Amino acid sequence: MGGSSTFVLDANLGLTVGEAPWVGFLAAAGIVAEPSTDLAAIDGELARHGADLGFVPAADYHRFADDPAYRGLAIATSSRTGEPVQSSVLVVRADDPATSTADLDGATLGYVNTSCSSSWFAPALLTRRYDRRVAEFFTPVLVPPWQPQIDAVVAGRTRATTVLEDVWAANPGNAATTRIVDRVEGLAPPVVVARDTVDDDLAAAVVDQLLAWTPPPGAIYGPFVAYDASYVAPFFAMLASLPADP
Repeated sequence: MGGSSTFVLDANLGLTVGEAPWVGFLAAAGIVAEPSTDLAAIDGELARHGADLGFVPAADYHRFADDPAYRGLAIATSSRTGEPVQSSVLVVRADDPATSTADLDGATLGYVNTSCSSSWFAPALLTRRYDRRVAEFFTPVLVPPWQPQIDAVVAGRTRATTVLEDVWAANPGNAATTRIVDRVEGLAPPVVVARDTVDDDLAAAVVDQLLAWTPPPGAIYGPFVAYDASYVAPFFAMLASLPADP
């Protein structure tokens, strides 16, 4: 496992590469971790085959899943169910009159970034019912990820947001301050991928480390499981039904 490899990852996804035991493992394996919240930059590095490893939203991986240079190594799971599948819920304030997506035509929608499975592609799937893109149906507003998405709705900074149900359910107070008016089932959690430059020994060591990792208390995602294309296939089929630029 000699040489040096780069590992780009979405810092919003909660993999604790800056803490033990990851720091020691990465150093021993010759892997340089590059956490970032700039998904456009991460996408660019992967598109150029400039990164050896990546941890990205499943919707992001869908964009280059047909690239033979990259293969899946592991996939995160739901923090509630432990399964490699999640749901996203469309929420509004408890006092909002909306009862469905249809009632929110033209409303502001809090989203994290345009690679986010739960806050961008989930509403894209909801608005597809009306033959509209997200930005044609809603007025998108950038907000910080996870509980701050919900807080932005409660504070009135955005009328709605779609957020992982795991996040919404983790805070019992959310049921009092917000309401779920729609949902998208069958989302795939984020995926760790490896480039063809990563040999089998290093890939196996990374997988072992991922499977042995225990998420910290309050983590958005549960433990990793080994990647299987069947885990992402239903979600990828949903994404394939969307316009090229949702």
